[in-house]
Parts: sequence; structure tokens; C-alpha cells
Amino acid sequence: MAASLLLAGCSSPDSGEASPAPSSTSDAPDATAGTAEPPKDDDTLRVEYVEQMAQLYNIENPPDVAFVREVEDPERLDVVAACMQDHGFATKVAAGGLQHDYPTDQAQAWALASFECDVAYPPPVKYLRPLTDDQARIIYAHLRDEGLPCLETQGIKGVELPSEEKYLSQFREGGLWDPLAEVDPSAANRVLQVCSLTPPTDVLYAE
Repeated sequence: MAASLLLAGCSSPDSGEASPAPSSTSDAPDATAGTAEPPKDDDTLRVEYVEQMAQLYNIENPPDVAFVREVEDPERLDVVAACMQDHGFATKVAAGGLQHDYPTDQAQAWALASFECDVAYPPPVKYLRPLTDDQARIIYAHLRDEGLPCLETQGIKGVELPSEEKYLSQFREGGLWDPLAEVDPSAANRVLQVCSLTPPTDVLYAE
């Protein structure tokens, strides 16, 4: 049997490399600056989301999947887990993500089921929009005040937060600074079970 952990960058069933992380809320929001191009309408964002999920799961000819409803986290974990179970896969919520157990020869079927569940129960479209400068500042403040101090308590020391100006400059170029970029993946996975590197969604997406 093989196991993979949603959102935690765990072992994939075939290669032992980082497996795809289906699209529940994660510690790595889309970093594309909202001012780089005209805003896209909701329908366009939803179409792009389906295309991204097909790429994530390496589905060359994705089937048409009926949209059921948008689901907020953390409910989305339970909903997607139930959907995967309906597809015949032993899936459960574990450590802030989803744990899947399936035979390695079922990897392709698992990927297709994961695609269908993610598309049927997508996150709200507001999470698909590019982040704004104001949201990037909120993430920066969270890293400064909570994220990096938490990493230190977990033994990840010596990570230096760039200046806010440099952080925003990198963000506007299409990326978010990653404090775990040079940390061993196994250690990064461990600390992400304890430390949140982004603020709660109700803070980041407050209206």
C-alpha cells in the first residue's frame, strides 16, 4: 500500500518524491500580484482552476466534472475525503490534510478521483484570485510576528526575514519569499504541522 498526505509534500506512491498537494487551503497562497494584469472574471478563474488541477494530477484528457458546490476549509477536507471514499479510496483527514492509502498500481485511478473531487468541490473563487499588495503585507506581518518565531521554537533557526520592501518587490515579480526554501523537506513537513506561515483565511481575505 502507498500513502500520500494532502498539503504536506509527502511521498508519492511511485517515486518517493513530493506528491501533488490538492487544492485545499495551504501555506503557499498564489503569489501573483493582482496589479500585474487586468482582473479576471469568476468564470475564467474557475476554468483556469480546472486546468490547474488537471496539470497537478497529470490528467491529459480531463473528463467533464459536474460542479457541486464551493467549500471552505476546514470543511473541505471532510468533503473531499468523503468524495474520495465514494470513489473507493481509503482516505481520512489527518494532521491538517488528507491521508490516502491505495495500491501503487492504482495511482492513476487515484489521480483521476482526486481531480474529480477537487473540481466537484472547489474552494471559493475568492481564493483563486491573485493576492493583492495589502494581502502580501498581511502575510509578511504574520511571518514576522508568528511564523518565524514558531519556526525557531521547532529548531529552525537562522532564517532571516527580508525587509518588507524587498519582500513586496519579490511578490510583485510573481513569488512569495519562502522561509523553508533551504530547509530539509522532512524537517519542513514536520514544522508545518505545528507552525502556520500564513494568517487565517478570515484575516487574509477579510472584506
